[in-house]
Amino acid sequence: MRVLVLVIVLVIVIVIVIGSPHPVLSYKPDGSDLSDGTTGCFGPGTGGPSNISWNPQGMLSDNSGSMIQGKKVIVVMPAYNAAETLRKTHDEVMATGVVDHIIVVDDASGDETVAIARKLDNTTVHAHPVNQGYGANQKTCYRLALEAGADIIIMVHPDYQYTPKLIPAMASMIATGLYPCVLASRILGGYALRGGMPFWRYAANRFLTLAANLLTGAKLSEYHTGYRAYSRPLLEQLPFEKNSDDFIFDNQILAQVLWHGHTIAEISCPTSYAGGASSISFLRSVKYGFGCLWVALAYRIAKITGTSHRYCEKADPD
Repeated sequence: MRVLVLVIVLVIVIVIVIGSPHPVLSYKPDGSDLSDGTTGCFGPGTGGPSNISWNPQGMLSDNSGSMIQGKKVIVVMPAYNAAETLRKTHDEVMATGVVDHIIVVDDASGDETVAIARKLDNTTVHAHPVNQGYGANQKTCYRLALEAGADIIIMVHPDYQYTPKLIPAMASMIATGLYPCVLASRILGGYALRGGMPFWRYAANRFLTLAANLLTGAKLSEYHTGYRAYSRPLLEQLPFEKNSDDFIFDNQILAQVLWHGHTIAEISCPTSYAGGASSISFLRSVKYGFGCLWVALAYRIAKITGTSHRYCEKADPD
């Protein structure tokens, strides 16, 4: 117990000093935050995003084009000011030959992200009228992918930090029924530092991951990657709409996967860090770090006490 307390204290110090280890994806400083009390794994949640503009052009309605064991694979891209890299990411995603469709959800970008996205083949574009936050963007992505009949949903950031070439491997791991969730880890294989991850970000990632593994009992190499794949049955089971609208959503949904007894697979992923790609404020970085710790602590407390929480109940039926 003393060792665990010491680890948590060290993690808090590291987070305060060096900020967030979150993968690069920029959001406006006035975007959704955790001030509504949803920083914790078992918080009341903020509900789903609203007033979404819908462009149904190109949306698939059946599985006739499925390319992996009859499974429809949809890639979702939570976008914000991704005009410079969106087309390149899209082209490489489609070049894998296994993706049936792409859904781009724009979170009120200030550049030409939406205009570019609407010119892309096999792509449906949805634009939030106001910036709602990274977590809210993912909620829209997953909800719309399920409505489009996706069997496998893969999130790829359009900032080109992650190579889309891993999509066939990740989709196959789910299509075969081996795993319901697959993460592309920047830590496995030692790619993080070689790919340009700042050392301070790497150190924070390692400390937060250590704390999360100790408290959840998992053995993941990282919890902070933005490159991940889910099966349809898994997302239908998880109450992800109850999660935060901010960056901590990534940790909360993994805690939900573990809570329901599922195994999370990992695959090593080369990464590339463009200069200035990540720009969340220091205060939001600190909030993210403490949020990660609270998610893991709340998970452990719930396991020990056997407490029932709305956060970890199954998703509400339609």
